[in-house]
Amino acid sequence: MRRWQWVALPLLVAACVPTARTAGPYAAKAVKTADVVRSAIESDLLVLEAVQKGRTIATYVSVATSDAEDHASSAGSTFLSIQPPDDDSERLRDDLSKLVTDAEDVLGEARIAGRRGDRDALLFTRAGLQRAADALDRFSEEHRG
Repeated sequence: MRRWQWVALPLLVAACVPTARTAGPYAAKAVKTADVVRSAIESDLLVLEAVQKGRTIATYVSVATSDAEDHASSAGSTFLSIQPPDDDSERLRDDLSKLVTDAEDVLGEARIAGRRGDRDALLFTRAGLQRAADALDRFSEEHRG
């Protein structure tokens, strides 16, 4: 193996695994994740507002609610794959994991209702979406450095 390969290989491998070696960067990643998931929920809330006003079509609602759920799920999965560096970070991970799961559940309910074209069921998800967004916002504010 050539000298440059010995240097490049560890760097390449390290780039493939999300890391946070200390609590500060880990908490920052948690806050970013909470913000991304909250943003996905807020996207759904905008869709619900348009649905309530009769300004949407079924295919848009189906795609928009599905995309919101996918974005939240992706952000949550990425964060949860990061090894917590200490016990406090592990508790942070557990707290955020519950919030992300709750958000994914209600986003899933919105997606199902949206794909079925069930306007009433879709609009019913508003309270759950708002609660999940508020909880994520509180988490972000509490842990923002």
